[in-house]
Amino acid sequence: MSGCSELARAFLDETFTESPVLASQLGVDGFDDQLDDLSESAIEQRRRRSQDWLRRFEELTDADCGSFDERIDRDLILSLLRGRAILDDWQMWRRQPDLYLGPGLGGVFTLLLHRLKPEPHIAQAVVCRLRQVPRVLDDARRNIAPDLAPSVYVERAMRQARAGARYARELLPSELADESLRADVAEAGAIAGDAMDAYATWLEELLPRALLRGLNADHPPTPESMRQSYAKETERETVPARAQPGHLPARRRVRGRAITAVSAAGPGGRLVQQPTAVFNCHARTLLRAIPA
Repeated sequence: MSGCSELARAFLDETFTESPVLASQLGVDGFDDQLDDLSESAIEQRRRRSQDWLRRFEELTDADCGSFDERIDRDLILSLLRGRAILDDWQMWRRQPDLYLGPGLGGVFTLLLHRLKPEPHIAQAVVCRLRQVPRVLDDARRNIAPDLAPSVYVERAMRQARAGARYARELLPSELADESLRADVAEAGAIAGDAMDAYATWLEELLPRALLRGLNADHPPTPESMRQSYAKETERETVPARAQPGHLPARRRVRGRAITAVSAAGPGGRLVQQPTAVFNCHARTLLRAIPA
């Protein structure tokens, strides 16, 4: 196994551990009963780890990659990590209240959408995730900063929380065909629903202190550090003229590889050697890897 493949495997293993909802979305076993940790300490730890991963992947040379495909995988991961670095100072986790609703709602919906496991397993996983919703929303109350959160974000999260509460209480149990499993889901749904309603009430109280509609002059939408980082990345990844019209087939091949990787993994596939399936393609990064 090449150095690139080993590093990519370790990176994905850590990513799935830190983002169990993402792992479930990709059919990775062992994470269906967990929700992401969105506490400040966990977010800060991920930020530091992301910086370390960026350094390690930047040190990988083409010789460390066993194939052209692995070089593309390396550059895709680098694109993701550089994007995170650009947004670090923006601290979206302090600005966007609906960020904390996503794991509970999306994490449950994904299990019922794909139905990759027997229904008893799905029901147990749904119950576990619903019971963790209050913990995630408690983290939201500690993390969201009223002077950074635009009112439009707060209003949107309020509506989403009210709708999510109804979904958890009233609609979720009926998703199970086995009536004997519905009672536990309904009980856990009531717990999650109460937590979402309480979160919506908290957001209503926060709204008068939130930024009016958008972002004011003291909190510009693109801080200077972000503009500089983006300009640097854009310059680094400028697409050469030769790579624009003539390499459209190469772009299609790369996108095809991502789709093929997802299809080939199948239920429960770990995707440890297919990072292309996990991250969206960044055209400029990919075109840098396309030979003349």
